[in-house]
Amino acid sequence: MIGSEPTTMALTTIVFACFLLTWANPSDAGFECKFPDFMQSDTRSGSKRDWRTHLMEGGRHHMTHNWEVAYGFYGDSMRASVLGGSKAKDAPMPFSRQCIIEVTEGRYLVEHQDQEVADPRLFGQTMKYLCIEFVRHSDDVVQILESELVSYTSPKLCSDNRMRINPWMIINRANFFSASVPCPLQGGFSTKIFDKMRNLDVCSAYEGSTRLESECMRGEGMFFRFRHDICVPEDLQMDKQQRVHCMATWQKERFTYSILRSDQSEQAWCFRFPTDNNGAFQSYLFRDLRCETEEIPESTDRYLRIAVVQDESRTLSDLCVDDYEACSYWNSPCIHAGSIMQLTCAKRCGICSPQIPTTCSLPAALKGKWKEKLPDATNHINLRDLHLDVDGLASFRCIQWYSRPYAHDATKYEQMFVTTFENGCRPRYTCAQFSKHSPSVLKYKLSQSEIWPWEGTTGVTVSCHPFKYKEDDMKLGSRFRSNYLKVFVADEENHAYVKCKLPHRHIQFTAVQRNQLSCQGELNSLSSNYFQVTYANCSSMPAQQKFACMDSSSHGYFGDHLVVTDVVNAEEQSHMCWLFSPDASSSFYLLELEFCHSAAKDHIVSGLLDPLVTFKPVLSTTTTMAPTTFRAAVENIVSVSHKLNESWTEDALRNAQGGYRIQSDQGKDNGQKLDEVAPAVVISNPESKNSVGCLHFNLLCALLLLMIAKL
Repeated sequence: MIGSEPTTMALTTIVFACFLLTWANPSDAGFECKFPDFMQSDTRSGSKRDWRTHLMEGGRHHMTHNWEVAYGFYGDSMRASVLGGSKAKDAPMPFSRQCIIEVTEGRYLVEHQDQEVADPRLFGQTMKYLCIEFVRHSDDVVQILESELVSYTSPKLCSDNRMRINPWMIINRANFFSASVPCPLQGGFSTKIFDKMRNLDVCSAYEGSTRLESECMRGEGMFFRFRHDICVPEDLQMDKQQRVHCMATWQKERFTYSILRSDQSEQAWCFRFPTDNNGAFQSYLFRDLRCETEEIPESTDRYLRIAVVQDESRTLSDLCVDDYEACSYWNSPCIHAGSIMQLTCAKRCGICSPQIPTTCSLPAALKGKWKEKLPDATNHINLRDLHLDVDGLASFRCIQWYSRPYAHDATKYEQMFVTTFENGCRPRYTCAQFSKHSPSVLKYKLSQSEIWPWEGTTGVTVSCHPFKYKEDDMKLGSRFRSNYLKVFVADEENHAYVKCKLPHRHIQFTAVQRNQLSCQGELNSLSSNYFQVTYANCSSMPAQQKFACMDSSSHGYFGDHLVVTDVVNAEEQSHMCWLFSPDASSSFYLLELEFCHSAAKDHIVSGLLDPLVTFKPVLSTTTTMAPTTFRAAVENIVSVSHKLNESWTEDALRNAQGGYRIQSDQGKDNGQKLDEVAPAVVISNPESKNSVGCLHFNLLCALLLLMIAKL
């Protein structure tokens, strides 16, 4: 009818016609279909995303890959390659998909082509269509919401009632061991496990045979604790004490889901539990990397049903307990010293008592508030009489197991601490090492925390010896734990300064910054506690800076020197670290305070650490060095041996206690006189046929002298 609204049929026809025109030439119509940036295999930074899915627990059918499918996303195309499981009844199939149009935000109509068509003539005739949406649970964990595969195209495929979630998780394998988020479940729980795949209960004879602990300490992840090897469900691909990290977590309807990854192997699971619970609930651990949403999963039997009950809290007065119900029933758990049975039944076997372990006090020299300034955060610790408080991590209570002579020396001090919880988590034992040589600087490191009984404990002695000082999943550093002593400065406005003990009082240098800009300058010692750095015509650096020394210490076999400084008269506190070599010809470095430790030089040499500034000394043609710089002699001779041709030779090696002198051909030819010094190695340029052999002999002599000098 003229002037009336278009009929529903006519409107649908118009819309679909426009859609077909757009599909035929989407670029001309202004619509370019492209999958999301977060899915693209090639990132803007140049790194690669390695998307994998169908992770089967332990593989199947003697596969060499646990991952069965790899996905690649390139602009508007998606490709699936099958890596394994091809002989399985439900084997995945390779395919390719092409984006046609983004129907609504985030939902894409795509064409789907199976890649294993038996008859090549039917290849084009097997084209299918579907709608997909990428559900992003984290940067490295994705699911696909998808419609059914059909033989026609229609935007209606993208309607809500046509879309279903694919249970298989898609993981960026490139970041598998670095992906980590806080786990949503918190506390300590006793568990009973039912293995659906085998229809049997697992290790349910005694209370506490299996336990689950989650996020007891920040960043700790989850622990599955199986009391015995036989308590680990068959083919679960877990250790008896298995630590896992959460790669992603989300909520949907009444459940919370977490993707768990092993801390040691490329294995992952989906863990599901009710979001609202009172500490007693049923949870599910899916053996393969798929998350089922059914109340009682029916589409797979490859899962564990875990009955979870939160434990009561343990206080300092509850440290001495038997950790397992079976301790009351075992006949002789204490006869084998250091056995798991004896350590588990610590109270019954007399390893502990109401008086052991006991609280203790920290040395007075350590007490106070200290801070470590990082590029993106500031760490604070507070050492009180009985406690070490680490801001953002936990409070640690000083304890000792056996009486010992009290050590008041804070220059090198190690202490055990304990942390207790009110959410059912077992107490965590942690050790810390301290080193304090100056009033305003404290160096300390924190070990990994352990649950009793920890590996390496015999029960005869309980000490910090078995504890591991290592970083938390980071290459060079960790916010809370480290392989090396971390530098903390007193959290106060005014600091006490100490002698700098610089190896050299005056150095001219070329400074190369991290951005490769270079400047000329010099370093001068002003007094025992201060030195000054001056730059010439350097717009990227202050013309002159005065530094006060807060700590000075030597490290390593060759005596590399670390100096912690404060910038004098700065608007705000600016603490830096300087790394000097005793050799005046060697480079020295300016570092962030977080890298001020004994391994800094090794990390620089290996390329793991890029200094803020590298200072390269500018030396005169003829240089005389101190008798003690044997390392410089060795390094120079080794360097010369690689570059030598037949025109080079050596004269002699004289007097091991003397200095050494390197004279260039140019200086000799110009008649320059060398300073009068102790006898030295002189490398000159006479015509000798035995130059190489003589040089190798001197290299051996220099190494022997170096060893003798260190005895």
